[in-house]
Parts: sequence; structure tokens; C-alpha cells
Amino acid sequence: MKKKIIGTILLFLILSTITFKMPISEAANYYPSNSEIDNAINSIKSEYPSGSKFTGSFDGGIECIGFAKYAFNRIWGVDCRDAYTSDAKYKFQLSNTSVVDEVGSLTGSSVTTDNIRYLFYNTPKGSLVQMCSNGQQHTMLFVSCDSSNIQVLEANVDFNLTVSHSTISYSSLASRCAGSGNGISTYKYNGKKNSAATVQNYGTYCYI
Repeated sequence: MKKKIIGTILLFLILSTITFKMPISEAANYYPSNSEIDNAINSIKSEYPSGSKFTGSFDGGIECIGFAKYAFNRIWGVDCRDAYTSDAKYKFQLSNTSVVDEVGSLTGSSVTTDNIRYLFYNTPKGSLVQMCSNGQQHTMLFVSCDSSNIQVLEANVDFNLTVSHSTISYSSLASRCAGSGNGISTYKYNGKKNSAATVQNYGTYCYI
């Protein structure tokens, strides 16, 4: 009996030291803390200071959308493969495999300063922003907001591939996104994984 008890204890001790590593497709959804997301965003800012150039591409995207999707991947460890449509350049065309969910979308008479403020109050940091102004589409990564402004990471707003750590007022967004065919939408990470998910380690969290 004593040998059986000792054997059971030894087996427990051995198993307690083993780390089981699940495949990415089976890993539980994981949401980093605000501080961990901040660490990732600061890492992106260090790699691409305001005034630097994003001259490459990411996941088939170039210029503003390529940079925003690159930043999104740096934070969440997945690729957002959705894109705007020619009929609605302020919205992504989502599918059942999308790694983002729409937080909200404003167009036409709904584009007001107060509605935009409310939209970003409900948008998590690290989300994607898709907007259309004067028929020109633009994609950004949302960093933070206060009562008057949002902070974003963006590229090519000058049509010269320049990266900007920008502060934009709600009133400015309302003016830019007003008018027929224009608008603004935000998209948050929904916890899904895709085949692009790899080991990431920005801050204190990582995807395995």
C-alpha cells in the first residue's frame, strides 16, 4: 500500500512539471491586458517612429491598409484579411472566418461629432478603423481616445508613405467623413485564430 501511495505521488510530481502545448487552432482565446497591448503599441511606435516610411506590404496590403494590418498583427498575432468594398469604402466586407467584428459604422446623416465620440468610446484599443473621405479610403490602428480626440497609428495620409502617430479630433473626423459615400467604421479583434497565427511575444504575453 505504501509503495502504491509513493508511486502515485511521484506520478503527480512528474505530471505537474510537464507543460502541454496546444496547437494554435485549439488554443483558448486570449485577450492581453491593457498594459500588454500598450507594450505592443509602444514597440510598433519604436519600430516606426512618426515621420518614418512604411514602404513594404503586409498580407497583400500596401500603404495605409498594409501598415494598419501589420500593426494589428503585431498586437493580436493574427492577420485581418478583410478589406473595404468599392461600394462602401468606409466598411470591411466580413465573412464567417473574419478575425474582427464590427463595433459600429456611421455614414450619411449619422456622421456627427457626438456619434463618432460614442463609437470610439466603445472601441477597444488595438482595433482597426476604416474610413472614407471625399471618396478616398483610409485605414488606421486605434490607440486611445478622450473627450475630444482619438489617437491612431497611420501611414500614407500624406500620400508619401509617411507613418504618423496622430491625434485627430471628433469634429475633424465628422467633417472629413460626412457626405455621400463617405463614412467611418471600427473593427475589434474577436478572438479567432487563423493560419497566420505564430508565436508572438510583445510585452508579457504570447500566442502559442
